Amino acid sequence: EMFEMLNHEINVSGFRDIVSSGIALTGGASSLPGMAELAEEIFQLPVRVGIPANLGGLADVVGSPMYATSTGLIQYGMKSVKAGTTRELEGRHLFDKIFSRMKDWAEEFF
Repeated sequence: EMFEMLNHEINVSGFRDIVSSGIALTGGASSLPGMAELAEEIFQLPVRVGIPANLGGLADVVGSPMYATSTGLIQYGMKSVKAGTTRELEGRHLFDKIFSRMKDWAEEFF
């Protein structure tokens, strides 16, 4: 049911073209048997389970899908700060746009 709601949101938000190369599942539930196959069936896109990469000495501690989102955001933020760049989408900062949609979606259901 959650995948169906997310698929609907991706379609109505106009982000379908952005995710056309595929979806990465993260979090502990992404490791459940059959989760990636179910997501591929619903999204009709390639799906993989995201595993953190380039963690150095921390790989044995946080090298599972459970930590993929948090480690990925930290790495992205560090690279952006070092490069002094921000990424914009239609005149708005990418994170503002994404978090605004997430907030709207959460308010609708909670």
